[in-house]
Amino acid sequence: MVREQFLVAATVVFVMLSLLRRSALFQRVVARFIEGTGPKVPGLLKTPGWQVLSSGHRSVGTTELRELQRALAGMARYERAMAKGNAVIVDRTIALPQEQREQLIQVGYFDKIASVNGAILENGSVVWRVLRSALEQLLEVNKEESCRETLIQLCESLGFAVDILPSGGLQLTGESHHRHEDYETLVCSPGARGGDVSPTRVGEALQHLCRDWAPEFQHRESQPLVEYIESQLSPLNLNSHDLVVVPGSGCGYIAYEVAKRHASTPVVSVEQSLLMHLFNEFVFHSGEDVTVRPFASYYSNQWDKNLQMRSVKVPLVRVHRPDNLQCVRGDFNEWVHSTPRQSGRIVVVSAYFLDTAQNVFEYVSSVESLAMACPNTVHWVNVGPLKYGTQPAVQFTAQELSRLLAARGWKETAPPSDDHGDLNGYLTNVESLYQGYYALYKFHKTLTAGSTKQ
Repeated sequence: MVREQFLVAATVVFVMLSLLRRSALFQRVVARFIEGTGPKVPGLLKTPGWQVLSSGHRSVGTTELRELQRALAGMARYERAMAKGNAVIVDRTIALPQEQREQLIQVGYFDKIASVNGAILENGSVVWRVLRSALEQLLEVNKEESCRETLIQLCESLGFAVDILPSGGLQLTGESHHRHEDYETLVCSPGARGGDVSPTRVGEALQHLCRDWAPEFQHRESQPLVEYIESQLSPLNLNSHDLVVVPGSGCGYIAYEVAKRHASTPVVSVEQSLLMHLFNEFVFHSGEDVTVRPFASYYSNQWDKNLQMRSVKVPLVRVHRPDNLQCVRGDFNEWVHSTPRQSGRIVVVSAYFLDTAQNVFEYVSSVESLAMACPNTVHWVNVGPLKYGTQPAVQFTAQELSRLLAARGWKETAPPSDDHGDLNGYLTNVESLYQGYYALYKFHKTLTAGSTKQ
């Protein structure tokens, strides 16, 4: 009797602890305790080839450690989180009658789910390579002894062992042991906070890696944008005194192409998402091709399993950062205020960017503020839809936006395109039952210093 009561009590305690361990509040309390009792480390690190914008106590060339850790921890959790989400697909079939479950087996439904698990492992391998590349770059750039403890702690929180070299530098050894731990361990690790990048965001970055750098996506989606942009830049005969700025550059292909085609002109790409920036840096540092299965986890609108699982090769082995390309991670609205005075023209190239603003007026004002750093003309070349995001302050039509820019002093260099049939895919799966495309709002406008009417 006593033994039975003990077993019942132990079971109740185990269940309560399991529920508590899964509580978001409990995880935050544990995380804060670990953070508070751990060694005090500097909050800033110099970043590998990144120029993070000045904000508060941050300085150019540094990023806040916690922000970086959250992005890296989000990548570390991607594989397990996606596998756990895929397991839910199986769980939903448990309540079905036995006859229906047997029919699912007959049609290969569970084989498909198993194939998705395999695709998650393949995609996860690419994510871990991006993560490792970022850490290796950090170790290469931050060689000061004062950074050593910070870097070791960061790497170990992500499951990587670190060796101290005779030179005093640091080097990663082996793979992360987190790849072999269960999901709950990662959730409760010191590197995992409530503000971690979500698995969905990591998956989107993988898709953008394909969109920007896989030939089949480039041909359909990125290259048409580059061709329009080049048609506007080529007549300008850009030189070394000019400056091209690409805000919202994502994984970097458009900025890369502009820099290659105008090798004597400085090109600056500005990307606010740290995750996208990490993937962009991986492109320039990986030195090897990768393979991604970008649509494997999408169960809706699929023709068959093979098309759902199809792989896309991303050839990066010959991709190198052009000498005239500078990649900046930060908010374009802040970057414009740090722009040094230019002796030539400034050209802003925006693609799929305008509709990301919560307030379009802020983007317009930021572009116009460049006229203060430019004694000549500011050019603005835009191409993209107007599919506004979450809770935008205003939602202009293309015609309204054209009238607004004219009222503020912008002059037409090329009339806005009215070709609504000029459609462009955006991470579009052309082998699926649903295929989304956008018409593009294109313009090339100019503004001279003192002519703006804000």
